[in-house]
Amino acid sequence: VPLLVLACGRDRIDVRALERSVGTRVRLATPVEAETATGYVVGTIAPICSDACGTLRCFMDAAVLRADGSIYAGTGEPHSHLCIDARELLRATSASVAMTDRCMAF
Repeated sequence: VPLLVLACGRDRIDVRALERSVGTRVRLATPVEAETATGYVVGTIAPICSDACGTLRCFMDAAVLRADGSIYAGTGEPHSHLCIDARELLRATSASVAMTDRCMAF
């Protein structure tokens, strides 16, 4: 089952914590798999989109909810971003809050 993970853009996803949250092993999708699942190329994937909402399980790292003010997400178009409050994005995506309440810095 494809997963859409909303995480801090500057950090890496804690894969082990994500696996504990979803109860199964996970791996990163290839660019082709990501585009097939969402309809968008990597780097532009929109968390709020009709193509993805019916086919993906959506998770948000709890660290995203600690953001001060607005956050930015993809829109499906290069060089265009959605500016939104993290709690509003959580509501709009019906994401499950998951992982470790921290992203792993790289």
